Amino acid sequence: MDNYRVKEINTTEPQEWDKILSSYSDYNFYQAYGWGELKKKQGWSVIRLACYNGDNDVALAQCLYKYYKILNAVVLWVPGGPVFLRENADSQIQNLKFLLNAIRDKFKNRLLYIRLYPMQQYNSDIILALRSSGFQRPICPINHGLTYHINTLLPEKEILDNLTSNWRHNLKRSGNNAFDFVVSDSREHFDKFYDIYLQESKNNGLKVRFSKDDLATLKNNLSPFGGLILFLVLYKGQIVSGRLVCQAGKRIYDLVAAVTQEGRTKYATYTLVWEIIKWARERNIEYFDVGGIDPFSYETVFNFKKGLGGKLAEYIGEWEFSRSLLLRVFMNWYISTLLKD
Repeated sequence: MDNYRVKEINTTEPQEWDKILSSYSDYNFYQAYGWGELKKKQGWSVIRLACYNGDNDVALAQCLYKYYKILNAVVLWVPGGPVFLRENADSQIQNLKFLLNAIRDKFKNRLLYIRLYPMQQYNSDIILALRSSGFQRPICPINHGLTYHINTLLPEKEILDNLTSNWRHNLKRSGNNAFDFVVSDSREHFDKFYDIYLQESKNNGLKVRFSKDDLATLKNNLSPFGGLILFLVLYKGQIVSGRLVCQAGKRIYDLVAAVTQEGRTKYATYTLVWEIIKWARERNIEYFDVGGIDPFSYETVFNFKKGLGGKLAEYIGEWEFSRSLLLRVFMNWYISTLLKD
């Protein structure tokens, strides 16, 4: 391990971090510079670490953390990371383990709680590496580690054939309406979409995940690696369904969705999502990540996403580390309580 070292990447230029990130096959927008800047606005500190073997970077982690001075404790969260997979790269497991040790060493004089969410496909070697590094499954996970990837590089007919019969039927019903599909950068469109999102969240008793300022921060810090794109379906000039999609490199991720009651009765979301897939295909996007699935709750949303006929992606999922059992139990209690709100 003599050739290994870890360097903190201190930069205010998104492209410097994102250029390194995009060279890994397991890159994702949760590890993008823009996501880190968004979390800064939400009260987190951010540290970006690159592990080098000789002159070559071999693993990355954008870490979010909060320091609690009264306890001399650090809570550290690595959404979408670490990333460490490259085609034909050697010693990937060793690279991961060195980086994990380096993260712990960075805060070695603190009471430390770490939670990771690597977005690599389920792999027993990686799981063994995490366990041998002292990580274990969390008592209360935040994510299920499941999503669907819609391969937007396939021929359009094949994508259509992959839809379930019910999804195709509803798409046809949606197509009977005189909808306009719009990719918009208009502030007026954004404000109206956001109002629909707020109202729908209130009606369904759901948390509002992002403020307008949050989304502006994300949009301003994703370029040139990607962007935040607003897709809309209009009926008689009025927004009836919309989606904010985050692009990172050659992948797009479902971020925020909203639909009016009229849009719901006219199946507008089916036209919207189908047009997003076609948009992505025309731009050689690798896949459309539907934004995670929960097979055990929100059955209607799950069936809608499943109906797209994508490939089920099972990630390695969440892992946690703490030498303090009390801190680990407290953090899981706090997370479970927070998620119930």
